[in-house]
Amino acid sequence: MVSSCFPVDLLQRTCLAPTRTKGLTSDLSQVAGAAARVQDMLTTVLAYIEDVLSGKVAADNCVGRFLMDLVNKVPTISAEDFQNMLNSNINDLLMVTYLSNLTQAQIALNVKLVLL
Repeated sequence: MVSSCFPVDLLQRTCLAPTRTKGLTSDLSQVAGAAARVQDMLTTVLAYIEDVLSGKVAADNCVGRFLMDLVNKVPTISAEDFQNMLNSNINDLLMVTYLSNLTQAQIALNVKLVLL
């Protein structure tokens, strides 16, 4: 989901930028941004649920069914398995970043050696 939304987010930020240019963000910052957006959405949903339970807002059956359907679609996974999966993906991301930086350093070194 992060990778599919990133181009749209980048276009929106570039469109509103005064110079019409915007630098790319790293993969880790994209993941952090997506996690922050999910947390904000969950906060909004929890506030709505608390308001319905306290009687401040009338219950809407469509919203309730949608939330129930959403909860039922979440796969059940143990915390340990989730942690292992997350760590594995982060390690993969860090390895790709490291190899990319190493390649850039090698290219820069090659350019300097050729110019000698």
